[in-house]
Amino acid sequence: MVEVRRAETALEAVDLVKTYSAGRNKPPVPALQGLSFAAARGTVFGLLGPNGAGKSTTVKILSTLSAADSGSAHVAGIDVAAKPDRVRQVLGFVAQKPGTDPMQTAASARPNLSMSSRARALALRRDIAISQFTTLPLMFLSSAVMDLHLAPSWVGSVARYNPVEWAVDAARQAMLAHTDWATVWTRLGLLAAVALAMGLLATRAFGAYRKSA
Repeated sequence: MVEVRRAETALEAVDLVKTYSAGRNKPPVPALQGLSFAAARGTVFGLLGPNGAGKSTTVKILSTLSAADSGSAHVAGIDVAAKPDRVRQVLGFVAQKPGTDPMQTAASARPNLSMSSRARALALRRDIAISQFTTLPLMFLSSAVMDLHLAPSWVGSVARYNPVEWAVDAARQAMLAHTDWATVWTRLGLLAAVALAMGLLATRAFGAYRKSA
């Protein structure tokens, strides 16, 4: 096997062994018998072999869909057996046979990739929708949409603690002929405090995520 440093590998397999049961009183069927290879990052790697050579089994092991009997496998330097969840977060996998249509036994590369990319786009739109679901209520609970004097009194009470209202108030004050700079700096200070708190929370969450990986 060509020696490639693990930090530089996209895929790595070392002495993979996998067998399947052939039924009662029958010896197990070997699928992989000490397979080893490495694929460097930024390269196109093809795993070729005749039917029954173990190509699909190897892909299943690398994509955490199956476990090897022995040996080790890494994706982007991550052990697929020890940290399968982490592997799934960094791995893109498009199977030869699409799982969305049980009547379709095979598909060419282009429609298969197209279908998978559309599924990924749906997930991206979901994330955007969640973000909008969070931010839109803050917009409507501020004077960015309606004068607070025309809104119910409870909206004004909520707006006092709404970061969107702080930003809107600071911008309006800054554009006045006689700017109340005390109000502007107070609002900006509150926004900076919120941004700092969110940054600290995000940093802690990322640190915890890295430790768990």
